Amino acid sequence: MNKQFRKSISCITLILFIFGMVFSMPLPSSAAITSPYSDVSVSDWSFKYVAKMNMRNVVAGYPDGTFKPNNAVTQLEAVLMAVRNMEVDAKLAQINTNRTLPFSVPEWVEKQAKKELLFAIDNGLIVTAENDFNASSLASRAWITRLMVRMIGKDSEAALNSNIASDFTDAADIPSWAKGYINTAVKYDLISGFPDGSFKPTQNVTRAQTVALLGRSEQHLDLTKTIKGKVLNTSNSGITVLVNGVSNNYIATADSIIYDADNNLTSLGNIKAGQEVLLVAPNYNIKYLEVLSDSASTPVSTVIEGTLIKVLSEQSVIIVKDDEGIIHTKHLAQGVQCLDSAGRIYSLEQVPINSQVTISLDTQGFVNSFILQTHSGQVRDTGIIYEIDTLNNLIILKNHESFSTFEYSNLVEIVVEGVRFATIDDLQPGDEVRLETENNIVTKITLLKSKQELTLTGTVIMNDKDVLVIEKEDGKFETYKVANNCTIEISGIDIPRISDVLIDDIVSLEIEDGVITYIKVTNRSIESKVNGTIVAVDKSSSTLVLETSDEKLKTYVVAKYADIEVDNIKNATLSDLSKGMKVEIELLDDKIIYIANKNTIEGVVLAVNADRNLLSIRTKDEGSVTYRVATNVDIEIEDDPRADLEDIERNDIVEVKIADELITDIYVERTYIYEVTRTYSDYLRVEDEDGDSKYIYDDDKPEIIIPNITKPTIKDFKVGDIIRATYKGFKLTKLELVPAVAGEVVLVNQTGRSISISGFDGKITNLDIGNRLTIKKDGKTYNSLSVLATGDRIKIKQTANNETIIDVMSKLRTQFVDTEKNNTKLYITRNAGISYVVYDIADPCYIHKGNQVYTFNNLREMDWVNIYYLDNVVYEIEKV
Repeated sequence: MNKQFRKSISCITLILFIFGMVFSMPLPSSAAITSPYSDVSVSDWSFKYVAKMNMRNVVAGYPDGTFKPNNAVTQLEAVLMAVRNMEVDAKLAQINTNRTLPFSVPEWVEKQAKKELLFAIDNGLIVTAENDFNASSLASRAWITRLMVRMIGKDSEAALNSNIASDFTDAADIPSWAKGYINTAVKYDLISGFPDGSFKPTQNVTRAQTVALLGRSEQHLDLTKTIKGKVLNTSNSGITVLVNGVSNNYIATADSIIYDADNNLTSLGNIKAGQEVLLVAPNYNIKYLEVLSDSASTPVSTVIEGTLIKVLSEQSVIIVKDDEGIIHTKHLAQGVQCLDSAGRIYSLEQVPINSQVTISLDTQGFVNSFILQTHSGQVRDTGIIYEIDTLNNLIILKNHESFSTFEYSNLVEIVVEGVRFATIDDLQPGDEVRLETENNIVTKITLLKSKQELTLTGTVIMNDKDVLVIEKEDGKFETYKVANNCTIEISGIDIPRISDVLIDDIVSLEIEDGVITYIKVTNRSIESKVNGTIVAVDKSSSTLVLETSDEKLKTYVVAKYADIEVDNIKNATLSDLSKGMKVEIELLDDKIIYIANKNTIEGVVLAVNADRNLLSIRTKDEGSVTYRVATNVDIEIEDDPRADLEDIERNDIVEVKIADELITDIYVERTYIYEVTRTYSDYLRVEDEDGDSKYIYDDDKPEIIIPNITKPTIKDFKVGDIIRATYKGFKLTKLELVPAVAGEVVLVNQTGRSISISGFDGKITNLDIGNRLTIKKDGKTYNSLSVLATGDRIKIKQTANNETIIDVMSKLRTQFVDTEKNNTKLYITRNAGISYVVYDIADPCYIHKGNQVYTFNNLREMDWVNIYYLDNVVYEIEKV
């Protein structure tokens, strides 16, 4: 057992917190704090956790006003608490509640908490195959430990830790399935043992103990509503906190609950600048505050006051001349921003030269505090106008997600190109402007770009793929470019593209930086698909009469923009449709928007008899059917233009066209693996395993699947991506990204033929290796996992024929010089700068020193580093 592990067991105070021992906390006499529950007093050990989780809406009490802290928690209660603790409201809203739960639950759960349970299943908190979830069963310490580990996303790591021996005195009583979870929970300080060295895996957990466990997990979760940040300044009534680079003010109230770093109740006046805090503060009113780390007392080695004489923003370097005339060139530590005395944030480009500044340095000489005191010149601030308050002479700018408010002079100068005597009325929300101030009053506003960020509603007049022309409600026309990653929502279309936005569509648009980033078509209500046989076509009235599959006659109007496809030929017209033709139509607002003739059958090949021209297939509707194949049959197989019946194999998926009971056309499904070698706006150049190149176009509107991208397009693929392309005949039907796993080998299981990799994103991936394996290492090729060692950096990809290819990266100790081209090129030297070598940089590239994650800003010229590279591409940089 390591020292940290022993320490966690012997830490009696911590154990008292978690497992029910009672102690009192001194309450400041000035505090007037009441408990939300009658059976949990302010002096109870669990009050801190119960109050916090109550304010976060993670837990609730009983109708009689009690919490029942000593009641054993059920598995159902524990799971619901865990899901709510994760703050995943947006994801819960997307859960389809029409699905059936795979286990029985009380009726109230079906009505009120079904989404939470489905989310728990989808995200691995409950694994139905384990068959050990029972809503009414009490949660044991082993069971809830597994739940907590899964909640913080460490399930894969628990699998790696399952073989680590435990020093708990009752280790023999720990179920085999729980060992890895308990080892992982101890590592992440989620749980610990008892004073006697035991763990008691089967002991039930109380409601109070559960909320304490949830409280200890917060540091490992990416919470969306609970606030974590660094204190900038405080007073007795308010506090300014820096959260993700944005400073916000929060107000204390009479019932604010505030804990210091020693878990003692305190007042806001005792909170110090520099401390890391957690806040529950709806509408900026502090309900709960907890000091996470007391870094305010950390000594600062040096403070420099002087004049800012130069800024190198790209290098995060500032040059300050102090009062004695000494010039200091200093790098900013990661995340440090310039603040003025009012708490406003400045980017390096905005900080005025010749300003008086105060900087503090950490023990390594990096700037960890950068305060703008006074300035002799003008302050320039650039942003998007959010609001103009002409009554109070205020202008509010939005810069990304932060807001800044400025007062402008009655004599403010407005500069708008092409307008001789511009006034404040010539500016509007969404305009990008630059402000110039004197003594904190705006004296000049220059319009940089109009309408860079706004929302509007209108009718589509023209769609040129990259450009939309919109007629607004006031009859005026606006033209905007569409962003490459624009999000599009159209009712009934799962993966809409810009080409699906039609003329006369009514749309709601969001515009940022002058381009459309979001489009929602609002005039389309319900889309449905109908199969049937054409009874009549009336071209003059653009109507179609169908006999549907339920033998009913229905008449539909064909929209003027409808797509018509006949015999796989696009851009057909109503004249190409004829009586008796089987078609599939798609409806929108009861109008046909798509027609395709359906004289084909899909199925799986059971047998092929090329001598007798017979083909047996199994279809979804008709089961096993054997057809005679026409002698002049047209067979389409991608990459095989002269295919015949002998090229069709058993279990092939095919689509066949039948006429007069003969198969006249066969479209065979094939899947290929390619590497993307170049990208274009609407097509890709790819290369197969043999090095042969081809072009892939999106003319067929294939389904595109890229993990973590909601509505991907062909533009989202990158050079180096491995993709799986599925064709039906010569038609591309699907493009799917095959993620290549890259990282450090942490476990090799030769017997079980599996490896575990710690990815450069910090996630553990367990991979089963099939019988077809190729390992490339040091210029040689191997077929055995025995050549891999813990610590190897590797990149893994799968091929279409289920072969696993593992490339082992090379390691080089060298000196860092610089990067260029937006950190896509790395320059190194091995001879103190006499000569340089250049490498490409992977996206992402893992930069670190030990477990500390770095960026390129943390690297200095001539720093010694280890680089791990493959094919001249660097995937990892380790600072020595």
